[in-house]
Amino acid sequence: MANINVAWTMPDSIAHSGFAFGTLSRLSDVVHFDPPFAAVTRDYYVEAEFGAVIDVDDDADVVAREERYDDAGRDAALVAFPAEEYPIVLRAAGFHLEIPPPPTPQPVENVDGEAFYSDAHHAALRALEVHMRIFVSAQLASAAGSAWLRQRIPGDMLQRWEEKRDFVRAGGMPVYDLIHYADFNDLAQIITSKSNWDSLFKPVFMDKEGLQVSMRRLSPLRNNDAHHRPFGPTDMLYFASEAVRLLRAIGILKAN
Repeated sequence: MANINVAWTMPDSIAHSGFAFGTLSRLSDVVHFDPPFAAVTRDYYVEAEFGAVIDVDDDADVVAREERYDDAGRDAALVAFPAEEYPIVLRAAGFHLEIPPPPTPQPVENVDGEAFYSDAHHAALRALEVHMRIFVSAQLASAAGSAWLRQRIPGDMLQRWEEKRDFVRAGGMPVYDLIHYADFNDLAQIITSKSNWDSLFKPVFMDKEGLQVSMRRLSPLRNNDAHHRPFGPTDMLYFASEAVRLLRAIGILKAN
């Protein structure tokens, strides 16, 4: 706390801000040191701190989203700080979200086209998604070899990926392996599908419900990023927490 060089307390209740910082720091300890998807970790998140998972309107602004998070039971103490200083408070509480860069996806067609993978905006969110895509595809390939796209992808997902690929191909943009057209919802569905969970992903994540909750929290943040919408305090907190849990589970980050 001594290293916070900004006015991070709520002016009408300094004591309340101190309590809130303790609550946020405790959550940081759980995120960084407890088993990422153990049942006790899930219960702490779901029941005690973050509240229920909610579906947020893509057009909702920061104030509206924060109100929805309040209604869903997110502990208000976790965001009881001036909004403009919240990124600094998060870091001081222990959320050092420095995601190692994943291998850069390489185009497989139209190599000279205009690149659309960029670290210019919300690089950490995009890095997380690429890490998850690479991990999921590697797990599936370990079980089914080159046939994993046909054998391990549920429903019409593969067709949707192909349509996205064909769209960028028609526009002369670089074309990537199909897994790079998956979003968080796709990855969650693949991981938790009946044919994939027990043998491939349960040993990694242990708790299916916890994994689903984590991915559902991240999905609207990806949509916000895609539409260049600002993140609110709870958005930042959810990303900082869930990204660390996922990256620890797949071995990209280690416990400090």
